[in-house]
This record gives sequence, structure tokens and C-alpha cells, in this order.
Amino acid sequence: MKRDVRVTLAEWRAMDKKKPSKYGNRKVVKGGETFDSVREYERHLVLLDMQKRGEIINLQRQVKFDLVVNGHKVGKYIADWTYTRTKPTCFVVDDAKGVSTPVFRLKWALMKALYPLWVYVLS
Repeated sequence: MKRDVRVTLAEWRAMDKKKPSKYGNRKVVKGGETFDSVREYERHLVLLDMQKRGEIINLQRQVKFDLVVNGHKVGKYIADWTYTRTKPTCFVVDDAKGVSTPVFRLKWALMKALYPLWVYVLS
């Protein structure tokens, strides 16, 4: 026997409609900034501490890079952070990953091939 279930508009709006995260991460909002996971937020705190101690400079979040091969844009990569290490001096691309997807591995490899002099950190 089929039963009709009716809800009011107010009840419908009150229902929790969020889908669970695909990889089980929880977004974190702190200080007006949104982080995709607790891991990313914790890494950000470490990098801020390193910046205060003078170990790194020019810390930036969510930096976009075009992936251009033979003059053709094949995609884009968004790094969680970029910064410059002070000793030894070098440019660093840093990414916090809990799950390394095939698309991420491809983009990470392309970044390393296109910018071989940079240092890459997977945290």
C-alpha cells in the first residue's frame, strides 16, 4: 500500500538537504576563510607559523596556474598555497591532499614538468 507523505513548504526548507562529501572531508570556516578540509586548515596554521618565524615569505592561498603544453591550454591547476622559502631560497607549490585522485596526479605531474625548478610539497 502506497502512502502519500505531504510536508509544508516550511518543513521542506527545514530539511537538511546537504549531500555528504565525496571523500568524507569537512569544510572549515575560520577568520572569514573557507578551507576544504580539516587537514588543509591545520596545514594553513603551520604555514602561518612558519611565516611568523621568517622561514617563508609571500604566502598565498588558492593560486591558479594555466597548464599550457605546446601553446595549448590543456587545463588549470589551483594550488592550495604558494610561498617562497627563505633558506634556501626557492619557490614552493604546496597542496594538502587526503585522497590523491587520478586527475590530481595528472595535474601535479604536469605542473612538475612545466615548472621543473620549483619545489613541490604534498602535505
